[in-house]
Amino acid sequence: MTKKMFQLAMAATLTTGAIVAVAPTADAAKFTDVKDNSPAGKAINALVERGVIKGYVDGTFRPAAAITRGQMAKMLAHLLELETTDVVDYEYADIPQSHQYYGAISALTELGVFSGYADNTFRPNEPIKREQMAKILVAAYELETPVETVVTFKDVLRNTEVYHNIASLYHYKVTTGISPERFGIGENVSRGQFAQFILRAEQAVKTRVKATITAKQLQAEMIDVNYELDEEEAPFVIHNDGETVGIEPIAEGESTIIVSGSTVNVEGEYEVDIQKKYAVTVTKIKGDFAVELTEVTDVEPTIISVEEEAFGFDPKHIRLETVEGKVVSSDIFGYEKASEDEEDLASYSLTIAAEGTYIATLSDDLGNQKRLALVVTKDAFSLLAMEAMEKNEVIISNDEIGFNVANTYVEQYTAAMGSNDFAAIAMTEEGLKISRNKAGAGVFSVRLTSAQGEVLFVHGLMKELAGITTIEYQVLTAEQMEELLALANSLGTSGVGMPF
Repeated sequence: MTKKMFQLAMAATLTTGAIVAVAPTADAAKFTDVKDNSPAGKAINALVERGVIKGYVDGTFRPAAAITRGQMAKMLAHLLELETTDVVDYEYADIPQSHQYYGAISALTELGVFSGYADNTFRPNEPIKREQMAKILVAAYELETPVETVVTFKDVLRNTEVYHNIASLYHYKVTTGISPERFGIGENVSRGQFAQFILRAEQAVKTRVKATITAKQLQAEMIDVNYELDEEEAPFVIHNDGETVGIEPIAEGESTIIVSGSTVNVEGEYEVDIQKKYAVTVTKIKGDFAVELTEVTDVEPTIISVEEEAFGFDPKHIRLETVEGKVVSSDIFGYEKASEDEEDLASYSLTIAAEGTYIATLSDDLGNQKRLALVVTKDAFSLLAMEAMEKNEVIISNDEIGFNVANTYVEQYTAAMGSNDFAAIAMTEEGLKISRNKAGAGVFSVRLTSAQGEVLFVHGLMKELAGITTIEYQVLTAEQMEELLALANSLGTSGVGMPF
């Protein structure tokens, strides 16, 4: 929802200036062809009083006359208070910049409310069909369709965009159709129908939000929100204008949101000062949705993926300990097989529900085992894990190198984190061996050259986490290494700060 649109809804009022959509008259309070007490009459008089639409010089309103696409654009743009002067030119063949509806049509096209025809025309004088009106109102007022909404109009095909749009209008009581069995998708929208559609759509916007959270409640200047579930799975829709978060229920169910309150810092930028987590429960009471907000403080556990491909064996068993050697209770962690890929390589999920520093020992039934260091910290309402799989040495095979190595040249960068020779480099019968030499961490680069002048680089990182060493590397051509160095120079980094 646009910020302007939501502000209008929260204020429960829409105010507009006069719009000349048809031949203007004096602002008469009565029309000779309008019954003031009828639903259409009440809607027409309400829009006339607001200056949205006017009658004709002969004292009639002509409620049965059709509304054109151009007139509709003009009135909607004004109702939504859209900017119509500084707009994108969509270059419709029949809408030059001098056209009276140019600004309104461009603004609504940018918003996704209107679109042209395949021949790049807009056809402003063409009457709006009821099918088109449904699409326009759903887009303009961002009307959602609850899953259970069913309409029984025989002229509307299920599982179509038209059905979705009409179902949205039906749910919000914007329309009841020409008759209980017919919507009249191909019929023109009359001036009287237009007035009723608009008033009902505005009322839907005012009443659809069932719960709100404001920036003021958080003692903040701006509010933002994130879903914990996928947005498509949540039983509600969020409307946020930066000052108020509105929750519109669309189905029964539960989900969780995290709202953030921000204020402007000394640099003039918004900075998050507070975060709160809410459980959102949507129920239905006597046919109407109700929303219950409950502030919660629970923290989501962290999930670490353990892959057979990375470990070199099937890590089907786990022993989790603290760095002090204390066995961790199964109440704090869980370990289960997640899947197998096409090559029958297993993948496991390690779930940890408490902060701490851990050592996980993974093993199979054949005596293979490897350790994984984990540092789990809390970030707002979730736990995050840094991990390092034990690799005290790696071998870059001769096949991977691709030539007989005649010379090696090593550079190591520690940024004062340890000895400059933390990594031991040696050529073996199998290939280039890189292993831990002394305490420390940093980036290393090994240049390999052949007697024929061939060059290859092994660029890597050696680090330590919770007492466990890990080595990561990549094999680069001379050109790739030059690109990496150029990137480092552009970032103003070198050594341990070099990209890896």
